Amino acid sequence: YVHYDHACGRCRYCLDGDEAACAEYEVMGVQRDGGYAELVVAPAGNIFPLPPGLSAQTAAAAGSVYLTAHHMLFARAGLRAGETVLVTAGGSGVGGAAIALARMAGARVIATASTEEKRERLRAAGVEHVVDYTQPGWPDEVRALAGGGVDVAVEHVGGAAFPGALAALANRGRIVICGATSGSGTEIDLVDVFARQASIIGSSAGSRRELVGVLRLLADGLLAPPVITPVL
Repeated sequence: YVHYDHACGRCRYCLDGDEAACAEYEVMGVQRDGGYAELVVAPAGNIFPLPPGLSAQTAAAAGSVYLTAHHMLFARAGLRAGETVLVTAGGSGVGGAAIALARMAGARVIATASTEEKRERLRAAGVEHVVDYTQPGWPDEVRALAGGGVDVAVEHVGGAAFPGALAALANRGRIVICGATSGSGTEIDLVDVFARQASIIGSSAGSRRELVGVLRLLADGLLAPPVITPVL
């Protein structure tokens, strides 16, 4: 498995195992070439042997999205068993990974999706409640389903979903964000944030230590990412 990150390896963040916080952090396919290459040269430290029983196809399907979701839920949000998690855009890669990891950790999961087809797929994947985020008032629906709000919200959509996900939090809830595909700008009611003691947490890529753990979960069959074979 070729990991996509590049960091200095010397700063306090790298030495602490949080390479994504490094000031020199770069990603293959973004700041560095190689994201779609058939062959690529990578540092030896970016090469990870696959655990026995884990196929290259499964590892390729899971590496980025499951690592991102794992870092969001556990390293950043500190998810605990029995908590309730809201996952926005549950039909996406990161969304699906967050759902699988949260359920594995013993959390209740509520997700949002825009179409009935996606909502049916999420219910089949074990999501307890699926909400249509295109409908007005969906944060209130989430709060009611969670019995007063969710403990953790996994948000990776951006401006279109962030305000609603923040509103769906319970008092002392945590919202962790890793993307802004729908726009990076939004308005926040600061009084609401401090009155409810909400935590807004940024998250980026997971560490190499976490990657080893994710690969182990995949090899043990505790996670099963969907692998879709394209029709040519």
